[in-house]
Amino acid sequence: MSSSSTTKDLYSGVEFSTWLELENLDAQEEYLIQKYLQPELKTVEAGTNGGRILLKMQEMGFTNLSGFDCIPALIDRAIERDPHRTIDFQVGDAIELAYANNSFEQIIYLQQIICLIETSTARLQALQESYRILKPGGTGLFSFLNFESRSSQLIHG
Repeated sequence: MSSSSTTKDLYSGVEFSTWLELENLDAQEEYLIQKYLQPELKTVEAGTNGGRILLKMQEMGFTNLSGFDCIPALIDRAIERDPHRTIDFQVGDAIELAYANNSFEQIIYLQQIICLIETSTARLQALQESYRILKPGGTGLFSFLNFESRSSQLIHG
Protein backbone atom coordinates (compact mmCIF):
# COMPACT_ATOMS: atom_id res chain seq x y z
CA MET A 1 0.00 0.00 0.00
CA SER A 2 1.29 3.47 -0.77
CA SER A 3 0.32 7.02 0.06
CA SER A 4 -2.82 8.05 -1.76
CA SER A 5 -2.65 10.21 -4.82
CA THR A 6 -4.72 12.82 -2.96
CA THR A 7 -1.97 13.36 -0.39
CA LYS A 8 0.73 13.43 -3.06
CA ASP A 9 -1.30 15.87 -5.16
CA LEU A 10 -1.82 18.15 -2.17
CA TYR A 11 1.88 18.36 -1.34
CA SER A 12 2.93 18.67 -4.97
CA GLY A 13 0.80 21.79 -5.44
CA VAL A 14 1.81 25.41 -5.72
CA GLU A 15 0.50 26.15 -2.21
CA PHE A 16 3.34 24.14 -0.71
CA SER A 17 6.15 25.19 -3.04
CA THR A 18 7.36 27.80 -0.52
CA TRP A 19 7.99 24.99 2.00
CA LEU A 20 10.82 23.82 -0.25
CA GLU A 21 12.83 26.93 0.52
CA LEU A 22 12.28 27.26 4.28
CA GLU A 23 15.56 27.29 6.16
CA ASN A 24 15.22 27.76 9.92
CA LEU A 25 13.99 25.54 12.70
CA ASP A 26 11.02 26.56 14.82
CA ALA A 27 11.98 27.26 18.43
CA GLN A 28 10.19 24.07 19.52
CA GLU A 29 11.99 21.95 16.92
CA GLU A 30 15.38 23.34 17.92
CA TYR A 31 14.65 22.71 21.60
CA LEU A 32 13.57 19.10 21.02
CA ILE A 33 16.52 18.32 18.76
CA GLN A 34 19.09 19.80 21.14
CA LYS A 35 17.53 18.22 24.24
CA TYR A 36 16.75 14.72 23.02
CA LEU A 37 18.93 13.89 19.99
CA GLN A 38 22.64 13.14 19.85
CA PRO A 39 24.68 14.41 16.87
CA GLU A 40 26.66 11.21 16.31
CA LEU A 41 23.70 8.80 16.18
CA LYS A 42 22.08 7.55 12.97
CA THR A 43 18.95 9.65 12.37
CA VAL A 44 16.08 9.64 9.85
CA GLU A 45 13.42 12.28 9.22
CA ALA A 46 10.03 11.33 7.78
CA GLY A 47 8.40 13.76 5.36
CA THR A 48 11.60 15.73 4.95
CA ASN A 49 10.15 17.98 2.23
CA GLY A 50 12.98 20.26 1.06
CA GLY A 51 15.30 19.03 3.83
CA ARG A 52 14.94 22.02 6.16
CA ILE A 53 15.23 20.16 9.47
CA LEU A 54 18.07 17.87 8.37
CA LEU A 55 20.04 20.71 6.79
CA LYS A 56 19.87 22.69 10.05
CA MET A 57 20.85 19.58 12.00
CA GLN A 58 23.84 19.22 9.69
CA GLU A 59 24.84 22.81 10.55
CA MET A 60 24.47 21.89 14.25
CA GLY A 61 27.05 19.12 13.86
CA PHE A 62 24.78 16.12 13.30
CA THR A 63 26.22 13.40 11.08
CA ASN A 64 24.77 10.22 9.59
CA LEU A 65 21.48 11.84 8.54
CA SER A 66 18.77 10.39 6.29
CA GLY A 67 15.39 11.67 5.18
CA PHE A 68 12.51 10.47 3.06
CA ASP A 69 9.44 11.94 1.43
CA CYS A 70 6.85 10.41 -0.89
CA ILE A 71 7.18 13.22 -3.44
CA PRO A 72 10.20 12.90 -5.77
CA ALA A 73 10.36 16.64 -6.57
CA LEU A 74 10.74 17.45 -2.86
CA ILE A 75 13.59 14.95 -2.52
CA ASP A 76 15.26 16.37 -5.64
CA ARG A 77 15.18 19.85 -4.08
CA ALA A 78 16.47 18.56 -0.73
CA ILE A 79 19.43 16.94 -2.50
CA GLU A 80 20.17 20.20 -4.34
CA ARG A 81 20.15 22.12 -1.05
CA ASP A 82 22.66 19.83 0.70
CA PRO A 83 25.98 21.67 0.26
CA HIS A 84 28.07 18.71 1.42
CA ARG A 85 26.02 15.96 -0.27
CA THR A 86 26.24 13.92 2.91
CA ILE A 87 22.55 13.55 3.80
CA ASP A 88 20.90 10.43 2.39
CA PHE A 89 17.64 11.74 0.89
CA GLN A 90 15.31 9.09 -0.58
CA VAL A 91 11.83 8.83 -2.01
CA GLY A 92 9.87 6.70 0.43
CA ASP A 93 6.41 6.06 1.79
CA ALA A 94 5.92 6.19 5.57
CA ILE A 95 3.66 3.15 5.52
CA GLU A 96 6.04 0.91 3.57
CA LEU A 97 9.69 1.85 4.09
CA ALA A 98 12.66 0.24 2.35
CA TYR A 99 14.88 0.55 5.44
CA ALA A 100 15.92 -2.60 7.31
CA ASN A 101 14.65 -3.34 10.81
CA ASN A 102 16.44 -1.39 13.55
CA SER A 103 18.18 0.90 11.04
CA PHE A 104 18.11 4.11 13.08
CA GLU A 105 18.88 5.21 16.62
CA GLN A 106 16.79 8.37 16.24
CA ILE A 107 13.67 9.09 14.19
CA ILE A 108 11.98 12.42 13.53
CA TYR A 109 8.30 12.56 12.64
CA LEU A 110 7.59 16.26 13.17
CA GLN A 111 5.28 18.58 11.22
CA GLN A 112 2.36 16.22 11.90
CA ILE A 113 3.48 13.79 9.20
CA ILE A 114 1.48 10.90 10.68
CA CYS A 115 -1.70 13.00 10.92
CA LEU A 116 -1.56 13.84 7.22
CA ILE A 117 -1.96 10.19 6.24
CA GLU A 118 -5.54 9.77 5.13
CA THR A 119 -6.87 6.67 6.90
CA SER A 120 -6.52 5.40 10.44
CA THR A 121 -5.32 2.03 9.10
CA ALA A 122 -2.56 3.72 7.10
CA ARG A 123 -1.62 5.93 10.09
CA LEU A 124 -1.24 2.80 12.22
CA GLN A 125 0.92 1.22 9.51
CA ALA A 126 3.15 4.32 9.48
CA LEU A 127 3.55 4.15 13.26
CA GLN A 128 4.38 0.45 13.02
CA GLU A 129 6.97 1.19 10.34
CA SER A 130 8.55 3.91 12.48
CA TYR A 131 8.82 1.43 15.35
CA ARG A 132 10.27 -1.22 13.02
CA ILE A 133 13.11 0.98 11.74
CA LEU A 134 13.98 2.36 15.20
CA LYS A 135 16.58 0.43 17.16
CA PRO A 136 15.47 -0.83 20.59
CA GLY A 137 16.06 1.93 23.12
CA GLY A 138 16.16 4.55 20.35
CA THR A 139 14.60 8.02 20.46
CA GLY A 140 11.62 9.22 18.44
CA LEU A 141 10.35 12.78 18.09
CA PHE A 142 6.71 12.98 16.97
CA SER A 143 4.12 15.71 16.62
CA PHE A 144 0.41 15.15 16.08
CA LEU A 145 -2.76 17.05 15.24
CA ASN A 146 -6.24 15.60 15.54
CA PHE A 147 -7.78 16.73 12.26
CA GLU A 148 -10.81 14.47 12.73
CA SER A 149 -11.66 16.20 16.00
CA ARG A 150 -11.32 19.64 14.43
CA SER A 151 -13.47 18.73 11.42
CA SER A 152 -16.26 17.33 13.63
CA GLN A 153 -16.28 20.57 15.64
CA LEU A 154 -16.63 22.54 12.42
CA ILE A 155 -19.56 20.39 11.34
CA HIS A 156 -21.35 20.25 14.70
CA GLY A 157 -20.39 23.39 16.37
